[in-house]
Amino acid sequence: SLVASLMFLGFARFFSLSPFFGFLAFLAFIALLEVAQNNVVFIVRSLGVEEYFRVETLADGSGRYFAWQFAWERITNDGFFLFGGGFGNDEYIMRQHYPYLRSMGHHGGVHNSYLTMWFNTGIIGILLFFRSFILMFIKANKQAPIAFALMFSVIFSVLYESWLTGSLNPFTIMLLIVMTMMSEEEIIGHQHAPEEEEKEHEDQAGVHRLPPAMGVRT
Repeated sequence: SLVASLMFLGFARFFSLSPFFGFLAFLAFIALLEVAQNNVVFIVRSLGVEEYFRVETLADGSGRYFAWQFAWERITNDGFFLFGGGFGNDEYIMRQHYPYLRSMGHHGGVHNSYLTMWFNTGIIGILLFFRSFILMFIKANKQAPIAFALMFSVIFSVLYESWLTGSLNPFTIMLLIVMTMMSEEEIIGHQHAPEEEEKEHEDQAGVHRLPPAMGVRT
C-alpha cells in the first residue's frame, strides 16, 4: 500500500504534464522495480527499517509467491483457465488445501486479485472486467489527467491483495466513488462551470467595451 501511494503521488505529476511523460515514468518504474525486487532485503537493511518491513519474510513475499504458484497450478490443472469455477471458488480451493499451505508458510487466501478473479471467472471474465476497467480510466482521463496515475497504482496494489474482487471491500467502494467523481461530466464539469461563466461574461463585456480615444498628431 505504501508503494502504491507513492506511485500515485509520483505518476500524478508526470501525467499532469503529459500522458507521454506518464507512460515513460511507468516504464522506468517497472525497470526500477525489477532491480529493487532482486535487492529488496539489502535495500531494507541499508535503510534500517527491517523490523517495519519484516525483512525475514520479504524474500518469499510473506508466503504470497508460493500461494501464487499453487493457485496457478490449480487454475491450469483443474479446468479453471477458461471459464473459472464460479464465485467463491478461490476460497473453496484454498480452504481445502489450507493445512498444506500453512506447512509451507502461507496463511490465508490467494492474495492476488488477478488470480482470484481467474479462479472464479476464468480468463474470459478477466478480459471482460479489465476492458471496462481500462475504458473507465480512459474516460476519466479526459476530465482528470491524474486518472492514469490512479489506474497504475491500483494495478500494482491488487497484485498483492484480492481487494478488487470484493464488492463490499472498503477499498473497492472508495475506488468506485473516486472514479465516479472523476469520470462523470455532471460532477466534474459542474466544478468548472463558474470559471467558464466568468470568462464568458468577461468576453461579452470586452465586445461592448469601446476602444480608448487616440490622439491625433499634427
